[in-house]
Amino acid sequence: MTLRPGTPSSPAVRRYRIALAAHLALVAAISALAYSGRLPLPSLGASHLDLVGHAVLIGTLALLVDGSLGFTPLPLVGSRWVGLGAVIVLALAGAEELLQALSPHRSSSPSDFLADV
Repeated sequence: MTLRPGTPSSPAVRRYRIALAAHLALVAAISALAYSGRLPLPSLGASHLDLVGHAVLIGTLALLVDGSLGFTPLPLVGSRWVGLGAVIVLALAGAEELLQALSPHRSSSPSDFLADV
């Protein structure tokens, strides 16, 4: 299946935007719990489920942002395989991973960032 840029007002783009709003609420809730120290991560870390969580949450976020932008290719790259939404989410995920080092309840690790990619 080839993903093609959509028009901003198309029904498919509107559905992506609704799903994005719901997913952002989920990611924000999980982040708030993690930064407050109320997310039970020790049990997740032992089995690497935190890496799966990163991949699923950030991967879904990238897909939904890309869909909300109509699968717009990144103009600088000129390739339809590099979505603008995915690049935006990856940049924000990298910045958030660095900010985790400043929190007493979070840890920053290269493996978490690689799971985001």
